Amino acid sequence: MLLAWFVSLFLPGSGAFADILSTYGSPNWIPTWDSHHEAAHQASLGADLKYYNTSSNYDSSGHPFTPPNLDHADRIDAQFTGALGLTDRLSLFAVLDLRRAGVATPSTSAQNGGTSYGLGDQSIGANFRVYEKELVSIDFQFQLDFPAYVNSDPNADPELGDATENLSAGIFGTIPVFQDGEREISARAGIGYTYRTAGFSADIPWLLQIRSEPKARGLLASVGLTGIQSLNTDSNSNSPQTVAGLGTQGSFITNAVNPTLITAGAQIGYRTAKDIDFTIGGSQSIYGENAPKGYTLGAGAAFHFGKEAASPPESPTPPPQTSLNATVSAFNDSFHLAKIDRGSDDGVKVGDIFDIIGKDGPIARCQITDLKSHEAVLKIQKYYKEAYIEKGDTARREN
Repeated sequence: MLLAWFVSLFLPGSGAFADILSTYGSPNWIPTWDSHHEAAHQASLGADLKYYNTSSNYDSSGHPFTPPNLDHADRIDAQFTGALGLTDRLSLFAVLDLRRAGVATPSTSAQNGGTSYGLGDQSIGANFRVYEKELVSIDFQFQLDFPAYVNSDPNADPELGDATENLSAGIFGTIPVFQDGEREISARAGIGYTYRTAGFSADIPWLLQIRSEPKARGLLASVGLTGIQSLNTDSNSNSPQTVAGLGTQGSFITNAVNPTLITAGAQIGYRTAKDIDFTIGGSQSIYGENAPKGYTLGAGAAFHFGKEAASPPESPTPPPQTSLNATVSAFNDSFHLAKIDRGSDDGVKVGDIFDIIGKDGPIARCQITDLKSHEAVLKIQKYYKEAYIEKGDTARREN
């Protein structure tokens, strides 16, 4: 039923599209499912600190209940994410996770809580851009999650996780919603398939989110939904309560059987002039089956490298005046695409080279990749200097 609801959001007229800006929408007990595309020869490095807390579970009917020996279970994760764009289409990424897991029991319980420390679930993967045109993109992604810990005695300290290998594959689609000279609002939807070892059920990870980003520096914001839909293929037990929660005093934060979960999340932050993003965010589970009910709080920073793709001369010489000038009508910094108000009826051809010129001189060299009668799309080939392209800048064709 939940999967049918999710698919219906993509039908015409639904108005539901989304984008993931960060990892705060995903609870710490499942690996993050998020797109990791980077432009060619560019890289990013992110550091996030997340706190997850749960004091109850959802049963198989979606009703919350509290295990008798549980006061609460929590996790603190320090995650470091790196991504590298090898080409315009292919990106590689990895996530290093350091984890603290804790369990507290009621004062009336005969059971004891505890705390564990160590490496958590690590991730590596590849992202391949299969389609990109006029600020619309589709990415295909593979991701492998694997534990850097071993669960030995469930009656000892709290387990750091399920200790399973997860192999995921899926797609992400991004579309522009609104943009002007200072800000762009985009939307992304993603859906995949995850295979898990140790007899745990396969599931469908998904996301829906919208974000707002500045063209240069300014406020960042995002809001949306993310979750997993179990395919109910778990072979561990016919009763979730028999296996789920071992090592965490009954909390489904570990060994959940056939878990399904929907989480709502939001984030706000600031991007500096040096392309550094600082963010804070949080999420809350809003529905689940055989899953923990909890919330996540987080803060992080992301650094972007390689935007200055060329090494220009110290004083770039403006291109000679030609008979064809155009005006930039839109620009997407994430995709390195610009749109001008001249097209095939004006003598523009695919492959033509344009220089984009701002108030302080030449900014970037571009090539026409797509045409209409009175507009064209350009792909940035190199930057003359570190500056932002704005609506209204001049685009001048070379001889």
